[in-house]
Amino acid sequence: MTTAPRAATRPERISLVVPVYNEHENIGACLRGLWSALSSTPHEILVCYDFDEDTTLAAIAAMPDAPPTVRLVKNTLGRGAANALRAGFAAATGDVVVTTMADLSDPPQDIPRMAALMRERNLAVVAGSRYVRGGKQIGGPLLKRTLSMLGGVSLRWIAGLGTHDATSNFRAYSGSFLDAVEIESRTGFQIALELTVKAHLAGLGVGEVPTTWTDRTAGESRFRLWKWLPSYLAWWWRAAWQPLTVGLVWLLMTVGACMYVHRYAPSTPFMDDLELVPFLGPDAHWTVRELWGQHNEHRLPLPRALEVWVFDSTRDVRSMMYMEVALMSALALATLLVVRRIRGRTWLVDAVFPLVWLHTGNAENLLMGFSTSFVLPTMFASALILLVATRARLALTSAQAVFAGLCLCAMPLCGGPGLVQVPALLVALIVATSWSWRSSDARARRGFAILCVFLLLAVAIVAVYPIGLRPPEHPARTLDPVRIGAAGLRTATLVFGAAGRSWWPWSGIGVGALVLSTLALLVNTWRSKHAERRRVAALSCALAATACLVLSIGYGRAAAGPVAGFSLRYIPLVSPLAVTTVCAWTLFGGRVGRWLVPGLLALTLLVADVTANVGEGANYGFVRQTCAKEFASDLGSGMRPRELIAKWTGPVYPQQGRFREALGELARLGLAPFDRVPADVRTRWTWTVSSLEPTRTDPDNVVGRRWIDNEWPAWLVPGGTKLYFDVPAAMTRLTGSFGMLDGTIERGNAKGAQARVLASEREGAALHVLFERTIDPVHVAADRGTQAFDVALKPGEHYVVLEMLVPEGAQREARWAYWSDLDFR
Repeated sequence: MTTAPRAATRPERISLVVPVYNEHENIGACLRGLWSALSSTPHEILVCYDFDEDTTLAAIAAMPDAPPTVRLVKNTLGRGAANALRAGFAAATGDVVVTTMADLSDPPQDIPRMAALMRERNLAVVAGSRYVRGGKQIGGPLLKRTLSMLGGVSLRWIAGLGTHDATSNFRAYSGSFLDAVEIESRTGFQIALELTVKAHLAGLGVGEVPTTWTDRTAGESRFRLWKWLPSYLAWWWRAAWQPLTVGLVWLLMTVGACMYVHRYAPSTPFMDDLELVPFLGPDAHWTVRELWGQHNEHRLPLPRALEVWVFDSTRDVRSMMYMEVALMSALALATLLVVRRIRGRTWLVDAVFPLVWLHTGNAENLLMGFSTSFVLPTMFASALILLVATRARLALTSAQAVFAGLCLCAMPLCGGPGLVQVPALLVALIVATSWSWRSSDARARRGFAILCVFLLLAVAIVAVYPIGLRPPEHPARTLDPVRIGAAGLRTATLVFGAAGRSWWPWSGIGVGALVLSTLALLVNTWRSKHAERRRVAALSCALAATACLVLSIGYGRAAAGPVAGFSLRYIPLVSPLAVTTVCAWTLFGGRVGRWLVPGLLALTLLVADVTANVGEGANYGFVRQTCAKEFASDLGSGMRPRELIAKWTGPVYPQQGRFREALGELARLGLAPFDRVPADVRTRWTWTVSSLEPTRTDPDNVVGRRWIDNEWPAWLVPGGTKLYFDVPAAMTRLTGSFGMLDGTIERGNAKGAQARVLASEREGAALHVLFERTIDPVHVAADRGTQAFDVALKPGEHYVVLEMLVPEGAQREARWAYWSDLDFR
């Protein structure tokens, strides 16, 4: 926060400016109170009057105990409270100038505290605040104090003004600030609001001390509410319009993202969202070990646990998508507030944060709940970057140390995107806080000790992470540094959203210029400002963390082709780059760079959202919505499971077997897309080979499960095996398939197989044949592969037997066949 320099020519003295207008009834008590509070402090009391006939002058002259520090100052600038205050400011000689009223409403004993706070923190303005904890107001018109409180508190929350009481004239001003500022107010008491707002807008320090304001008991108030209200509102608007505009952008972007999810998000889980299905349901029990289990090349226990909890609680996959919008919106708002604290005020350029996180070009994440695994590490990394950017020498309280440590420990629990950033961010925290170890402040030493415990825990998690981790089945990796760098640069351009792909290669040039200019700024600051070296080093580590992330993506995806780095799911992961660069330029960019570079980034993001991101999001959402509708239509039409799985493997989920199992579990739970299909369709999916165990087998323990063609689950049986199933209620048909293993056919010594489907009313009753067929896959080409059957069940038949017969004399290894795709209807 920028502070006001003290004027070297002003002595350390408190100048009290007291405007008066016929205050003969109050002035004696006022001056005695001021003298009592300040007699041991160098001070002067400037009584500012408009005309010689003012009754206040005679009352002072008649005082036998008038303080020796009183000086009379005649206002020659024109009548009115504002001009009287201006005359007093011009006559004041102290380094701290305090305005107080002569009507005994302001407590003199608070003045030394106001002056001490100003000198200690080098502030421009210190307010005596009625509306902060410890302050209060006694008496006064209800409407006046209500409007005053609303105005002050709203400026505190909206604009980040350093006081909750913006309108009170009980103020302390830095003498140097008064020397430099031009006062525009000519009427009324709005001069206090004007000066406070101007100090705030200039980035100078504004503080407050609690005080008690008491309404006058004698004399007449000169406050004219309705006459002066327009001027107060004008100054309120000057302080609030930029934060209100940025807040409106944040609100509209949040609402827009929610509306996008509402319009395009299907209730049917797609892709990785289906990975959560095994964890759902009242009888699903999952352990820490299962949460720690591998997903592709990642471990995702933290996002997986959060996603399962939200999905299972709401029974709607879209709830996870709304959660992601809420998390990114909260991150954007928190970043706005922290940057406001760093700078001292909100600028229009801060709209960069909602623009970078909440645009609909981030469609792939907005329409997939599983993408919480990308949002969470982004939040933790951004939080740590903002934390190290707040102070040049960061001293953490115990609560802040716990927060920082938890963020760092949580990152490797969010998979590879968090894991690869941990080393650089760990160094950033150590650089920013290690000085606390030798600090005389016990709280700072305790905070650093707590942080060190979490840092060790984070190192332990990183060390444990690769144990037992299997490499991906189809790696797209390369060690070519050029290809890795090119893919990483493509990923970095996603800081602009989908426009990074549309604008390539210009987007790459833009990101390169942004990073290189920021690095040059940090190097220059390191050389010129030794006091800022810790913060510079910490922000450099933050840039290194993002660089590690994009290079790791380049290493993992470069071999998959030039467009692999442009995957839209990476959009949140690279957004901390915007946080780091905006913080760096805000802190060290000088009078021009501190708004120019963040402003150019915000403008670029705005253009990207309008020209590319909105369109990309609409196209992606339309495709996802159309796919979901067609899939639901096929499901509701009664399409056989195997046909439906074959058609939608790829658009909905990449692996047939796991797709089938997930849909069967969704059917059992009654979740979308099975919540709107006929009961017989849902039952058909719950009684399938992928989820149904036979009642018994004959002989026992000879049946196995395997994947046919590496995609389809089946019961693998030797010749002579029978499988017994209970028929679900109201089912009237049984469909399925059977065949012999490819290895059996290739050996050429199989003598074929006979598949039979039999049924009876109950176990032990006489069986009759529903279906019977003999195949000879060695000699008949049409008998190779999966053979389908479809039989009708008679009313009352509740017991089905599947029997596979192999002719006598076949070699043992040639006797294996399978049943698959069983479907009761």
